[in-house]
Amino acid sequence: MERRVRRGGRVRNLMKKDLSGRLFRSLIGRELERERNLFQQTFELAAIGIGHVSHDGKWLRVNRALCDTLHYPAEDLLGLGLREVTHPEDFAEDQALMKSILDGEISSYSAERRYLCRGGSHAWVHITVALVRSGAEPDHFIWLIENIQAKKQAEQATIAVREQYRSLFEQMPEGLLLLDEELRVIDHNREAARHLEIPREELLGMHLLDFEAVEDDEEAEMKRGILEESGRIDFESRYRTRSGRIIDVDVSIRMVHLLEGRPGYQTLFRDITEERQAAQQIEHLAYHDQLTGLPNRRLLQDRTAQAIRDAARRETNIAVFYLDLDHFKDVNDTLGHQAGDLLLQTVAGRLLRSVRAGDTLARIGGDEFVVMLKDISNSEVAADIARKIIQEVGAPYLIGDDELRVTPSIGISIFPQDGRDAEDLIKHADAALYQAKRSGRATYHFYTRELHERTVERLKMERLLHRALEKREFELYYQPQVDLQSRKIVGCEALIRWNHPAMGQVSPARFIPVAEHSSLILEIGEWVIRESFRQAKIWQDRGLDLKLSFNVSARQFMRPGELLDILRDAIGNTGVKPSNLEMELTESLLLDQQGIGDALNEIRSLGMQIALDDFGTGYSSLSYLRRFPISTLKIDRSFVSESDRDEDDATMVKTIIGMAKNLRMGVVAEGVETGSQAILLSAYGCRIAQGYHFSLPLPLQEFETLLELQQLPT
Repeated sequence: MERRVRRGGRVRNLMKKDLSGRLFRSLIGRELERERNLFQQTFELAAIGIGHVSHDGKWLRVNRALCDTLHYPAEDLLGLGLREVTHPEDFAEDQALMKSILDGEISSYSAERRYLCRGGSHAWVHITVALVRSGAEPDHFIWLIENIQAKKQAEQATIAVREQYRSLFEQMPEGLLLLDEELRVIDHNREAARHLEIPREELLGMHLLDFEAVEDDEEAEMKRGILEESGRIDFESRYRTRSGRIIDVDVSIRMVHLLEGRPGYQTLFRDITEERQAAQQIEHLAYHDQLTGLPNRRLLQDRTAQAIRDAARRETNIAVFYLDLDHFKDVNDTLGHQAGDLLLQTVAGRLLRSVRAGDTLARIGGDEFVVMLKDISNSEVAADIARKIIQEVGAPYLIGDDELRVTPSIGISIFPQDGRDAEDLIKHADAALYQAKRSGRATYHFYTRELHERTVERLKMERLLHRALEKREFELYYQPQVDLQSRKIVGCEALIRWNHPAMGQVSPARFIPVAEHSSLILEIGEWVIRESFRQAKIWQDRGLDLKLSFNVSARQFMRPGELLDILRDAIGNTGVKPSNLEMELTESLLLDQQGIGDALNEIRSLGMQIALDDFGTGYSSLSYLRRFPISTLKIDRSFVSESDRDEDDATMVKTIIGMAKNLRMGVVAEGVETGSQAILLSAYGCRIAQGYHFSLPLPLQEFETLLELQQLPT
């Protein structure tokens, strides 16, 4: 019985042990299952792709992120190997690295790869590969795959932008320097090295001031101050190249943030040496006589005007001599123009010896010269100098094998009694010359007409102009502007005419100066603007694509705000397209008016074009043309009208056309009087012209008839 009990206890003990073991195994199983589920969830829901790969490169297991990256369902991907999803250029390297892991040479590796996606596209990924062992034996590879497509695209976009920037940087026609905060070169393009004639590697580290031809510490400090204050500066300078050659440059510096985020400066410079030389050539042609090298009428008027201002301030006198050679035409007719030119050059030399260093001697055409004498105490001093000139110029000349004698006749006017401006003094001296010739030639004559007669005439003209405004006696005429290639009218210039009931049509040359002298020009100018805009709108509504040019006076620009209000109001009231309008202004206006640049910019902002009228006769320099928003240069008729007969005028015309093209401006030739001039202008590259060869200024109805018929001379 007892043994049985003991046997039963052993059974119970065994049963207890068996129950405990099964419970333990159950707990372990559940824990393992929980771990497997947790691993599975982690594997499936991981943000990066995870895959198990066999030794021979087959996918054993893949998660959702990997499938999403490669655009494959899991069941399709598991049927593939690494070879099918890895870019061919990358697969060989993966094979070699996997072998190195199996051989124990490395434990893992990371790399960037291109994986082939379903549908033919590819994705950039970052992979990390390691080996999982079962005991000591390799079991499978684990593949961690991060999708870096967006990152790669951003990198490639950045690289493309940098390459594009570099390409633009190198291809720019201007020299470009990148400078650090100390203004030392840290990068540059080919053109910078070419212009400066410095090897590219040597440019690096050079200071911006190293290129300056003239060292000026004070000016350099001033420019640096402007640059630091405003972050930008534009100026013209002169650079010295490695060979020692001096070039004129237009420089533009801007503060920038360099690619590394550091502050620096971008310097753009352009070689304007040829432009300056062209401008100097134009200026010389505009102000000097080509045969003798003497000042011409334009420079004479400029110097005389300055001398008048000085004389008025110091209460001294000026004498103006108008001189021509008696019977000079006979020399040309008998010996030819070459002998005549040589004689004129010799006369010019003798005249220079007859006047003082501070006086001005000018040739104003043909055999006509003008002498402007400053600080003349009285008329007797002027007479003494006139007698000296007659004696000097009247001495014999040896021209080739011929001995010639020519004598001068001289007309004299004195400031202030004979005129208050250069034009009057020259005009009155010319009138006195007429009297000298009537007196027997080889002599001089003083101007004696009283000025009050002209004053009375001017006051009378002012009264008549007031009446003309009230009675609407003004009318616009239109002179066609013609395309020299198509011979079609493409625009016109509006020109004012005065139809007086008794005097008939009064020339603008007669009444405009009077209007300019008074405030009447403001009212007349406003009428021209409003009437021009009204007519331009009518043509616009008819579908005619015509550019209409109109003139404004310097007096109108003295009140720029009022002028702008008139322009805006006229545009608003008529509805005309501003692009069909072009305002013409004179060169002298650019210098005479303060703040004109702002006014011109405002006018351009309205959409209108701006033309510089009578170009070549005034003071314009290259800097003025570049500073102001000029869109068109109108070549003065004085050059055009002689361009087919005078080589100097032809050169002047050709130079202006070339300069306009370089400055990206339009050009219109005025005063075309012959077909040969039109052909010459077209050959020089001028597209638009106007002048009597095509048509005189016409009243509206006649102009519209011509516009409709387009019957123009060839």
